[in-house]
Amino acid sequence: FYFLLMLGLNALFSDSFVTSIEARKAKAANEKMLKEGKERKQLPISEYIERMISTVNGKAEKGSVMKFYELSIFLAMMAFILTYFLMTAKIAPLAAAVSGFMPFLYYRTKLQGIRNETSREGEILTSELLSNYKIYHTSMRTAIENTIETISSEAPHSKKLLIRLQYDINAVASKEGLKEAIDRFKFGIGTNWSIMLATNIELSLLEGLDVTSSMEDLIQQIARARKAME
Repeated sequence: FYFLLMLGLNALFSDSFVTSIEARKAKAANEKMLKEGKERKQLPISEYIERMISTVNGKAEKGSVMKFYELSIFLAMMAFILTYFLMTAKIAPLAAAVSGFMPFLYYRTKLQGIRNETSREGEILTSELLSNYKIYHTSMRTAIENTIETISSEAPHSKKLLIRLQYDINAVASKEGLKEAIDRFKFGIGTNWSIMLATNIELSLLEGLDVTSSMEDLIQQIARARKAME
């Protein structure tokens, strides 16, 4: 009798127990990644530029960083030469510096615009992703693919980032490549909630954890933050 009772209790609570353990693990990982995100070191300049360009253009282009440097140097040299010979040598270095900085300023402004727009789409993106995550039995890869199809037209920037994320995770085979793809997605949004969302995606894809509870908590946090700003 006691054996049957214990067996029944085990069957009743095992799933919820495992889910609870996974939820705690996801929450701990979120807190850790959020802390590391706030304390993270700056990316190397070339890597930052590459991510900035790929986010703005919506795709990675081979040699984009080198082309960026070449354009910056070309603009700086042209500004220096024209200012030196047509105006005055005194302001030639300043003109060169300003002109050489223009490509970075252009992409950085575009990136910030994308981040600002996407940050407002957080609740839509996370809710839709979670909905598909539940529908497709906690398969994050399938949830991402279907969220691209079902996400509201009110979140166009999130859709573009998801399309890039889907392409990247399908193109890589290694754990490191998958982490880099998720980091690119996180970089494109650049908010605290994106760090937590990226962590949930990573835990689901790499470790197979059920992150339903953690994502539900994230949606509530985003909603509270939105209401506080209204």
